[in-house]
Amino acid sequence: MWVVSDEVQLLPDPVWTDRFERERERVLSALDGVCSVTVSHVGSTAIPGVPGEPALDVLVVVDLPSTVPEAVAALADAGYEREHVAEHEAVLLRRLDEGPRVLKLHRPGDDKVENQLLFRDYLRDDADARRRYVRAKREAVAEHGGDREAYTAAKTDVVGELLDEARAADGSSPESS
Repeated sequence: MWVVSDEVQLLPDPVWTDRFERERERVLSALDGVCSVTVSHVGSTAIPGVPGEPALDVLVVVDLPSTVPEAVAALADAGYEREHVAEHEAVLLRRLDEGPRVLKLHRPGDDKVENQLLFRDYLRDDADARRRYVRAKREAVAEHGGDREAYTAAKTDVVGELLDEARAADGSSPESS
């Protein structure tokens, strides 16, 4: 179960990149011969200097929509536990000694993929945007503690503003996230 606390939310962990690389290799190994995928590190742990919950967010995009069921089955065989499957994505959880991993399996062309990558890259490149996001996270933690839905909702306006700025900087057109 996800819990936001000052200790967890406000302390960046410098080892997330190494943890992602190990998880990326596990995913690629599990899906070898099943389908081609792109594996990306997203979420707060993918942005140096931004504190995040102790979970690694891994974005997995399959090459063809028709391969999603086989990918889900192969990842389950590799120890990933299915939490949620929707029409556009399958979210699988895996808990390891190093902490939980959240895999978000998407079909190609999903706007959520572009938004997550654009947001991540913008915050990596823009120190002011990072500071604003961190401030919003801290305020959300202070106000909403362990209530994940309220915490996420409290950041919505800032995330939307930053995503709009990222699109403008990238020359992308606005899409709903």
